[in-house]
Amino acid sequence: MSARRSPFRQRLGAAASAVAILAALAGTVVGPAVAPVAAATPPAATSPELLSTSATPPQPRSVKPASAPTLASGFVDSTVFTGLTNPTKVRFAADGRVFVAEKSGLILEFQSVSDPNPPTVWADLSSEVDNYWDRGLLGFALSPNFVNDHTFYVQYGYDHNPVADLPGNPYGAPSSWHDACPSPPNPTTDGCTILGRISRVSGVPSGTPLGTANETVLVQGWCQQYPSHSNDDLWIGPDGDIYSTAGDGASFSDFDYGQLGGSSGSPTPVNPCGDPPHAAGTADSIPTAEGGSLRAQSVRRAEGPGAAVLNGALLRIDPSTGAGVVGNPYYTGNGQNNQSRILAFGLRNPFRFTFQPGTGTVWIGDVGDVTWEEIDRLALPATTGTDDFADRRAMSRASWPSEVPSA
Repeated sequence: MSARRSPFRQRLGAAASAVAILAALAGTVVGPAVAPVAAATPPAATSPELLSTSATPPQPRSVKPASAPTLASGFVDSTVFTGLTNPTKVRFAADGRVFVAEKSGLILEFQSVSDPNPPTVWADLSSEVDNYWDRGLLGFALSPNFVNDHTFYVQYGYDHNPVADLPGNPYGAPSSWHDACPSPPNPTTDGCTILGRISRVSGVPSGTPLGTANETVLVQGWCQQYPSHSNDDLWIGPDGDIYSTAGDGASFSDFDYGQLGGSSGSPTPVNPCGDPPHAAGTADSIPTAEGGSLRAQSVRRAEGPGAAVLNGALLRIDPSTGAGVVGNPYYTGNGQNNQSRILAFGLRNPFRFTFQPGTGTVWIGDVGDVTWEEIDRLALPATTGTDDFADRRAMSRASWPSEVPSA
């Protein structure tokens, strides 16, 4: 098996590219990306690949040597902002201001793309954000009427450990991890379990940044055992609704179906998210397991769609209430049910997505495992209830030439 890229290094490159593309829309290109954070230790060569179905080992990566960028005629590469720390999103307000989200939970304000001054901290949500490995504030969008309503939306890994909420806290779990994961439980052994959030933040800063007092939590859930496959991207769609993606919250180094955790002395029990058919503290087992990477199939749980979770899915929700929107394929009549919020599912780690202008089509970048990356397309409105990208992936692979390795 070839060595895996660090989860955050792999995705930070995608985030930096997105920042550069969005900045180009304003007439310039963002300069060099900041250095990546410390990487995870690559798994042992014997670790199984999450989606591997072949006995043939994957082929080694072919890496091109570094080379100077070549710009098309008419383009100029210039550094716009410096001194940023892990920027994840950049957004442009109608009045020319530029807002940059940092992974730690800060929202920075520049007066324009040519502002020579240090940025103003417009909002600080760092006390709520779990800024660890792939986790952090990764989704950020301005209200369509931001200049007047001063409202924006965020999606982030919420630094709260649901294991600590179990009656009597039998595992002595901390309620938060403070941007770290000690050993035990160790980030790749038992994992440091957290939740995820989508929030609306409103208000006009007057000397102090906006913070948790200005935050309205719209959706909370996404139990995640491991520090990757976390909460991912967020946009305001052409219809004015919030669209978001998140990973399955499973291990990125082991075949995970809800049987991991519970090492001696660990505050993270086996199956800490309590994925069916068992409660937290009891391991799931094949063939009835519904945890780990199988959270991305939760609409199909044996307990019924009412047991659905938000992991591994594309959501569409009301920006005022966080409720699922009438017309969503699994809408039940109660928008507060998780299945009512889901447009499509079966995704591993849909780190970035976007809308194709004028077509009503969503393009999703789903991060792969060692051998393959994936780009998915979903035409809107998605009303059929058959948008399971795991099924699409299986059907696509069935038509591949036999010499193409599985992933």
